[in-house]
Amino acid sequence: MSVKPSYYSYLTSAVRYDKRLKPSAKLLYSEITALSSQYGFCWATNRYFADLYEVRTETVSLWINSLVKLGYIESKIIYKEGTKQILNRYLEIKGIGIVKDINISIDVFLKDNKKIINSKSNIFFKEKSNNSREKFIE
Repeated sequence: MSVKPSYYSYLTSAVRYDKRLKPSAKLLYSEITALSSQYGFCWATNRYFADLYEVRTETVSLWINSLVKLGYIESKIIYKEGTKQILNRYLEIKGIGIVKDINISIDVFLKDNKKIINSKSNIFFKEKSNNSREKFIE
């Protein structure tokens, strides 16, 4: 039995409409955002994703490499000191259009949703709060 996170995921328009990406790579990007929601990065292995999507680890590697190559995620590998043995791999969301505070609750976005302005070119969301923070979502 596999444990699946219950976090929301994000799929930016840049990723969603990028014709260079396979649809499964876009889904993986969304999964990485969900797994990054707590700490700002994801440490899931290719084996985890392969089991989740019932594909080979090599397929997951191709998806991740395409997302890295296009600048949507960054992969940081930590090696065992003095060796080429990988201790950890961290995936971090990069690029335009992602909420900076990815670990915020969805309630922030649903609060006073009459402030959302939706046009063909972009979606702009401005959270009015005591500290006047602005969040932009593409």
